[in-house]
Amino acid sequence: MNERTLADVADIQTGPFGSQLHKEDYSDIGIPIVTVEHLGERAFSEQNLPLVHEEDANRLSKYRMKPGDIIFSRVGSVDRCSFADRSNDGWLFSGRCLRIRSHGEYDPEFLYYYLSSNNVRRFIRNIAVGATMPSINTTLMGEIPIPPTDPRVQSRVASVGTAIDKKISINNRVNGYLDEFCNTIYQDFFDCHNDSWRKGTLKELLDVKYGKDHKKLADGPYPVYGSGGYMRSVEKSLSNGESVLIPRKGTLNNVMYVDEEFWTVDTMFFTVPRMPGAAKYAFQYIKKLDLASMNSGSAVPSMTTAILNALELPIPSPEALCELDKRLRPMYEFRAANKKEIKRLSALRDALLPKLMSGEIDASRIDLKQLNSHLYGQE
Repeated sequence: MNERTLADVADIQTGPFGSQLHKEDYSDIGIPIVTVEHLGERAFSEQNLPLVHEEDANRLSKYRMKPGDIIFSRVGSVDRCSFADRSNDGWLFSGRCLRIRSHGEYDPEFLYYYLSSNNVRRFIRNIAVGATMPSINTTLMGEIPIPPTDPRVQSRVASVGTAIDKKISINNRVNGYLDEFCNTIYQDFFDCHNDSWRKGTLKELLDVKYGKDHKKLADGPYPVYGSGGYMRSVEKSLSNGESVLIPRKGTLNNVMYVDEEFWTVDTMFFTVPRMPGAAKYAFQYIKKLDLASMNSGSAVPSMTTAILNALELPIPSPEALCELDKRLRPMYEFRAANKKEIKRLSALRDALLPKLMSGEIDASRIDLKQLNSHLYGQE
């Protein structure tokens, strides 16, 4: 059997465009819509999911998801994707996404792990068009080569990948609880003290800096972040230490906090705190804002340094900043430890699955019970 392309083995569908779905159609209850910012590590993020009424979802029925669908970002971080399971049945996907639905010849979970592999992600980034904002369409996506694979190997790859991703999901869920705890600590602290804080601007707390192109960098240990989140790891770092990462293009509300050596691309600002404790306070404050409503762009949502520097907010005293930092630090450190384990598990999965797919490792020799015992020991 000759090598085929993704267009041969799956349907590829672009989401509804603005003329078909308007923000005024959103409601407080109804059917969720997955956007680019909800594409996570296999599972969709359910934070701030927009909803539409059932009648609008029915009108857009060809954009509903089924279990086994793979949803890709169509713009920005074009190699990001998530996998729809039974809990996502009937959800919609937005116009900035692409849906891939297997014809049945390939196990949907196998297809997801194949398309998520580093080589295929690199292939997708290379065929994307556009310098400032990479984008991909159904025709380009359809060119991805799909190797012939024995159904038994497909099943084993899917099982191993799912086992590892289950542990990753547990860690992500714990981090979600930690985020909620941090939000509560921050809000209580803010409510008790902000009346005594003076008004100021973000520029007093953070120095906002531009990211840089990463394409010429070799692979390495330092994570690269774009407006959609983590992209790859490279040989050099652009900055080190605490930083609030704020999107410049694309998904403007995807604000992140890091405390490590890292690189950001030109669609993501990074920041350097101007005083101790400023990073955690600024992150907790900014992530609650609707930065998308401050959009300065037209076709592509955009943010500027001028808008960020002039952002008004209460400025705590140096003592208050340090006190809040002290209260939040244990949760931030716990969350960071979970993220490191997620990174190790992701590396294990990304190294193991291609070897199973290629036959370099005999898929029948992988003991799923032993693997599950290792991965689920903390459940």
